Amino acid sequence: MLDAIARGGSIAGATLRWKSAAALATVLASSGYPESSGIGQPIRIPPALESRSDVLVFHAGSRMQDGVPVTDGCRVLAVTGVAPTLEEAAKLSREAAAGIDFEGKQYRRDIGWRELERHARTS
Repeated sequence: MLDAIARGGSIAGATLRWKSAAALATVLASSGYPESSGIGQPIRIPPALESRSDVLVFHAGSRMQDGVPVTDGCRVLAVTGVAPTLEEAAKLSREAAAGIDFEGKQYRRDIGWRELERHARTS
């Protein structure tokens, strides 16, 4: 629905379908994060990720330059895995994030991973 709205379309008569699943995102940051950011580095995302329904790549600090996505800020991408359990979603997210490449790529390891560890201790 958000995509339709962003593209100027209508959502009249649309229905939401909910999925019982867990999601976890791995944030990929540019070089120099958090003090500064590497700008203009080409981002290489494997084409196979685009057709997957269990991995979503959200752009944040990126922009298009000559038809190619490039880094344009500190937190570049949020690579989100969606699976029946939080642990499976985390694995999908990490694997997909590892397949994405840009110069200076760093992983944010200080946010969701603490929650994942807490969840593992209480399960």
